[in-house]
Amino acid sequence: MKLTIRAKLFLSHFFAIMFVSGSIGSYFYGSAIENLENSLKSRLRNSAALLSKSFDTKELDLIQNEQNKSLPEYEKNLQLIISYASSNDDIAFIYIMRLRDGLVEFVLDSDQVNPAKPGEIYKQNIPELIEGFTRVSVDSSITTDRWGSFMSGYAPIGGGAAQYLIGLDMKADDVSNKLQDLKTKGLLSLLMSLILAYACCYYLSRNFVYRIRRLHDQCGDLIHADPKDVSVKGDEIDDLSDVFSVMLESFQKNQEILEAKVTERTEEVNKANRNLMIEVKARKQMMEQLRDLARTDYLTTLINRREMTNILRSVCIDYKVNPKPFVVTLMDIDDFKNINDCYGNGVGDEVLLSLCKRLSAMLDTKEVLARWGGEELLFLMNDATLTDAALRAEALRKTIEGMEFSVDNNIVSITASFGLAEYEVERGLDATIKEAGLALYRAKRLGKNRVSIEDS
Repeated sequence: MKLTIRAKLFLSHFFAIMFVSGSIGSYFYGSAIENLENSLKSRLRNSAALLSKSFDTKELDLIQNEQNKSLPEYEKNLQLIISYASSNDDIAFIYIMRLRDGLVEFVLDSDQVNPAKPGEIYKQNIPELIEGFTRVSVDSSITTDRWGSFMSGYAPIGGGAAQYLIGLDMKADDVSNKLQDLKTKGLLSLLMSLILAYACCYYLSRNFVYRIRRLHDQCGDLIHADPKDVSVKGDEIDDLSDVFSVMLESFQKNQEILEAKVTERTEEVNKANRNLMIEVKARKQMMEQLRDLARTDYLTTLINRREMTNILRSVCIDYKVNPKPFVVTLMDIDDFKNINDCYGNGVGDEVLLSLCKRLSAMLDTKEVLARWGGEELLFLMNDATLTDAALRAEALRKTIEGMEFSVDNNIVSITASFGLAEYEVERGLDATIKEAGLALYRAKRLGKNRVSIEDS
């Protein structure tokens, strides 16, 4: 049976639209079902978690069996869960359970017709219920017991440590009605999709056939032939295919010429880009090297005075927002000139370099070390009070005192003096550094090899 173009277009479009709309509809329908279930579970979960904070485990401990129903604590908490249950039409029952010796027993039940008695054992084995004694949970599916079929949410009372939980039951009929309503809306949407698909495909097929016929006649003019004289192998699409084959050969030749030119130009552009990338990379490396040279000391490879000053200014700005204490510590090698005079400047440089490497390895994450000038170093001790920094400086002083440096068969020992000042906004950064310098000079005057802090 030979179908017309119009019939083919109608059927193909109709089935395509139905397939796509059906797939999308099925996806959204499934998502809607899933979202509805997740929404119901979320409401149960959140409601249970919220209500669990309303009860005192000490009062619940008093309710052990049916004889305790006369206690005021029983009546108070029972009326509380009854009022909660009556305030929400979606909730069928609210109850409190206790886990004791591996058994689940009722404490309170809002059911006013057939309530569970205090101490009554609940024999249903529901994993989500057991989980509810330790954390908020909800049934994965509808469960059935002697009170009916429900979907329930659970939450521990007292943080999950007192073995109590509160449970909320939503009637299975309510859940089913919501799902059935969603299914009805889905079927109506499907019916509307069928009607719209039919109307759309009818219009498209009719309009498209008209355009095919016009194109068929125009293609016949391009190949200088009467369309009626073209051999008919099938429908109008087959005739157009023959005409397009001739046109395609011409297009392919032109395309090959164009692709050759594009390939040639592309290679030229790629070559230029590669050269540019090499140049950019070289300049970037040069900039990084210049940046490192600008911020580090050439001998010790520590950061230099300029970089440390920038860091200190940044810390002072942060201090205004988050006033964490920090201490500026100046350290100077005692009698370093004697080392240069006795062994030569080369040995002095080796000692200074070795000392800086050892001190750098000893820094913690909150300390920054810089060469401040000559044999003078500056420590930035973040998150440290003056007392903390003094203890740290004393430990460094003792460590330096015990160091030995082997340079050109010479064993050299050194000591160092420290001056400390804690930053205060009122006097500013420059005054703090100056105060640390005065403390360092005081340590020198008092005999060197010691730690001195700023004057109070």
